[in-house]
Amino acid sequence: MHILGIDARKNELWACLLSDDKEKHLGAFPNSELGVGWMLAWVNQYTPIGDVQICIESDTWEARTCTRTLKKQGCQVSMQRPPMAQLTPFDTPPMQAELMALLGMEKALKA
Repeated sequence: MHILGIDARKNELWACLLSDDKEKHLGAFPNSELGVGWMLAWVNQYTPIGDVQICIESDTWEARTCTRTLKKQGCQVSMQRPPMAQLTPFDTPPMQAELMALLGMEKALKA
């Protein structure tokens, strides 16, 4: 199982690809349709995109282009809001992307 956690910022997407054996890959891409395409190609280097569950923070303006583009590509996207207790002002975008991947993994394991 692979989970792609995405932290969407105004101009960039931070992605964390996490496998159930705890293998982790981090990447940064432009927050645009082209950037999402590059992100999907990056994921395909590690595992087929069809085998990946995607988790992105819900209901943020920055995430809309990414979510819409992923859905156009046929990807399954899970949107959720991380609990505030898990966020700190010192979190970096890569840490946020990893948190989204961990939340997605937790959700997938419960299913």
